[in-house]
Amino acid sequence: MTVNSGAISTSLYCKPTDKHLLLHFDSAHPANLKKSIVYSQCLRTKRICSDPTDDDRLISSLKGYFLSSGYPMRIIKQGIRKTALINRHDFVSYKNKTPNKRIPLVFEFHPLIPSLARTLKQSFASLKDDPTLSDLFADPPLLALRQPPNLRRLIAPSKLLTSDKATRGNACCNKQRCQISADISTRESGSPSLT
Repeated sequence: MTVNSGAISTSLYCKPTDKHLLLHFDSAHPANLKKSIVYSQCLRTKRICSDPTDDDRLISSLKGYFLSSGYPMRIIKQGIRKTALINRHDFVSYKNKTPNKRIPLVFEFHPLIPSLARTLKQSFASLKDDPTLSDLFADPPLLALRQPPNLRRLIAPSKLLTSDKATRGNACCNKQRCQISADISTRESGSPSLT
């Protein structure tokens, strides 16, 4: 942050020891995640830098970091172009979010599984045609990909499981944003059930 003739200008600060290591493009992550990293990093630079020339300089150095991490030039240019179309004032100002009523459908990610979003979209059309199921699903479920078990989680958990945490069944998470907890109640005996 600097002050020039009474005006405050901001720029992105990088520590001298920063290695600028980004997720490698060959890693086993969803393709849309790797594409969104380019866009989100360019957006972050544009949001922080108040001077457009400083922003252009930092984005060109960001392009080099992505190239060294194996990202194709096509995806890098696509993310930069998408960011250039947005006015800086549009994403610096606060926006009210609309609540999302879609139910999450959680799967474990695997790079060899075909696109679940495409399959879900095709299957949802047939669900809407069924008169008994069309009332249950007003909107398509929100596809969420969970990280599969890895060596770090399998070898050494940070805490040992106690007997009270190993109970099975349905239980309320009591989180304020959870829409499913409202439908779950616990019996007096302690065994949870759906209402």
